Amino acid sequence: MSSSAVSSLLLEANNLNYIAMMFIRCYCYIVIPPGTLGHLLSIYVFTRRSLLSNPCSRYFLAASIIGLLHTCYVLPMRMIQSAFVDTDPGAYSVVFCKITWLLLNSLRGLGFWFIVCACADRYLCSSRSINMRAWSSVRVANRVIPLIILIILVAYSHVPVFFEIDIIPATQKPICYPPGPPGTYRIVLSYFNLIFLGLSPSLAMLMFGLLTLRNVERAKRLRVVPTTETINITNRTTNTHMLRMLLVQVLVYCITGLTFSVALIITAINASAPKNAFQVAQENMINAAVGMLSTVGPCLSFYLFTLSSGLFRKELKKLYQKLHRAENHPQQIRIQTTNTDHDGTIRTMILLIVLLLLLDSIYQLYRYFFPLPNIDPKGKYVLISGCDSGFGHTLAIELDKQGFNVFAGILNSNSETSLRNNLSERASIFRLDITRQEDIDAAFELVQEKTNILHALVNNAGISTSAYIDWMTMESMRRIMDVNFFGHVAMTKTFLPLLIKKRGSRVINICSVAGILTTPMKSAYSSSKYALESFSDCLRREMASWGLYVSIVEPGPMKTPIIDGHDKLMTKFWNESSKDVQDRWGEDFFQMQTKKLSDNFLYRYAEDQTKVIRSLQHAVINSRPEIRYRPGWQSKLFFLPLSMAPTWLTDFILIRAANTDLKPAGVRKYHID
Repeated sequence: MSSSAVSSLLLEANNLNYIAMMFIRCYCYIVIPPGTLGHLLSIYVFTRRSLLSNPCSRYFLAASIIGLLHTCYVLPMRMIQSAFVDTDPGAYSVVFCKITWLLLNSLRGLGFWFIVCACADRYLCSSRSINMRAWSSVRVANRVIPLIILIILVAYSHVPVFFEIDIIPATQKPICYPPGPPGTYRIVLSYFNLIFLGLSPSLAMLMFGLLTLRNVERAKRLRVVPTTETINITNRTTNTHMLRMLLVQVLVYCITGLTFSVALIITAINASAPKNAFQVAQENMINAAVGMLSTVGPCLSFYLFTLSSGLFRKELKKLYQKLHRAENHPQQIRIQTTNTDHDGTIRTMILLIVLLLLLDSIYQLYRYFFPLPNIDPKGKYVLISGCDSGFGHTLAIELDKQGFNVFAGILNSNSETSLRNNLSERASIFRLDITRQEDIDAAFELVQEKTNILHALVNNAGISTSAYIDWMTMESMRRIMDVNFFGHVAMTKTFLPLLIKKRGSRVINICSVAGILTTPMKSAYSSSKYALESFSDCLRREMASWGLYVSIVEPGPMKTPIIDGHDKLMTKFWNESSKDVQDRWGEDFFQMQTKKLSDNFLYRYAEDQTKVIRSLQHAVINSRPEIRYRPGWQSKLFFLPLSMAPTWLTDFILIRAANTDLKPAGVRKYHID
């Protein structure tokens, strides 16, 4: 094959891969918000008194709860793994890898088998046998539901055994998957899913569904009501609506489940067959489409319930009327307050929160597909501090390439040569120590000589810490606050007159996830970042009338010189501590902490700084920069959720993560439990 043909094939393959990636993103962005709202409404409806006494409603309630977990956990995880290049959150912790894939498989299975239970319940309810009808009860449903959960977890117990962190040969990136070449276990898992998720539940649904229809038709011919005399017309109406809802669910689950299982088998069989790049891209595209199709039932069951059942719509109408009365007659509602009213208020607040989240998701989706235009960089001046290395160094080069006039402040004169070789003649490089007011004033005069309007100030300079509070001197504490906080405050105050001369200018403060979550050995660093976060929020609100944008960038651990020097910093602070402190903690404890820091998986799998640079570029060049940027999966999936968790849970996780088997010398010697 000629080189031009190979290039054309690779281009088509890349296009297909991009289409598959965007398809998954669009699908998830579109399905997750309405799916979450739908499941919450389904849970509300199925917990109403008119439905909760029906055993089939209990199975639907269980399926809705599982569907909510599937929509809020499985879909986002699949989107991150499949739609974002080289990003697999499960690939950085073996425990997280195993638990994630156990949940990904078992949650999908639980949804199918709860619908099977509902089908069996309808068959039992429609039977002419009193003994069989006795099995259609709430008491039986309450026992069957936890039993099904246990069976599914046991059935998929092999997943955490075989799933490990493997390396993709082509990219050398970690991935959570069965290690080794495509072989026995992957094929076995595919056949297992075909039987357990595809054929078995689908055949069971069809069998019980047909038997139920046969019982109903037989009852009509014989004019015998297939229930006991004590069950009234209301219960028979409820059973009829439950049957309608169930038939629609069965149809959707059978179509999507069988399609997904067949696709798994085809992929497993062809895994070892030789394929070119275009064939691999085609296979990825088909798998993406089929995989997302399999989530239609679990994610959109609420809308299927609404379309198929008038009783379901009636309960939703009652909810709307209750909310409408609460809005139009608040005094009457307040007078008639009861415990039930309090429950209704809580549910209303939950629905309002979900609605706000839905609107925010729609807005974020709109911003993603219809981004605001960028400004023209020609004639725009940007000042960046801390350009010796890391974010500042790379950002100065990238903005210079885009056409901005860059003022690059460096602390060490040795950095000037390497930076100058990568910048154009427009750029200005000068010494800047942000802890010295005379350096800041000199920088202001330099900038004012060339322009009276500063488009952007990027406060990037910073230093880190890795030491316990007891190890650090007050001089070290003050030094970190001077660089990471007071220096940026001084820069902002000095250059504020040049920033507010034109609306649309912006201050960009590079903070950190340490500014939202404090981990052990980061006391001074986190304090400085918390302070900078608060300063940035206040500045944004105070200067809003001037049209000044203030953006905060909160990256997680990235591959920069700061990360590489953590062990040296710890050694430095340890050596500077007094002899009493060293005796109190012990040399062996210090050595153990140094080793633990080197093995920290967040640092070991630190992400490429390109993600931060893209966020900074967007904050500088976009006509409407975002308030907060959180580049990197660690920031979004670890630090942000943990910062919002209950304090006791956050303490438990972080303390356990920081602890070693070896206690400090003072604890071992003097501490009395």
